Amino acid sequence: MVTVAVTLTSYRSHQFQKNGFFLSILTTSGCGDHLCSCTACGLKTPYIHAASTANYVPAAEVVQKRVKEAQHTEAEINLAREKYRAVPHRGSTLFFVMADLPLIDPMYQYSLDYFIQVFNHCIKTSPKSIDLPTRLRTLLDVITEFVYTTVSF
Repeated sequence: MVTVAVTLTSYRSHQFQKNGFFLSILTTSGCGDHLCSCTACGLKTPYIHAASTANYVPAAEVVQKRVKEAQHTEAEINLAREKYRAVPHRGSTLFFVMADLPLIDPMYQYSLDYFIQVFNHCIKTSPKSIDLPTRLRTLLDVITEFVYTTVSF
């Protein structure tokens, strides 16, 4: 376990665990404000102290670094999500086609729950592939064929 001490001032200690890290916030006994300046060491801004390296890093720098990492991760997730967009688009098209079938004949009535089960079944049972375009083409074909055969019989 990595121990990190968030040192704001030097007298009162508040400890908690977050995301596998043990954090200790030290404040003066009088003010109780976690963002006050340190009277013991003269620090004017909150600092984060990594106990293992004994380096003081301004908290704002740590937050900025984490925000940049989060933005980078978000961009990666969005790119990956866009690659899969064709599959849910096909699924929504098929669902709304199925939802309109009772207009043709009342015998064809399917619920959203049923369609979700069909969709999930197709994803689980379709042939897997390491190549993403192949996997997407397989998913599109399997979902379309399975819905067609389920509804047509």
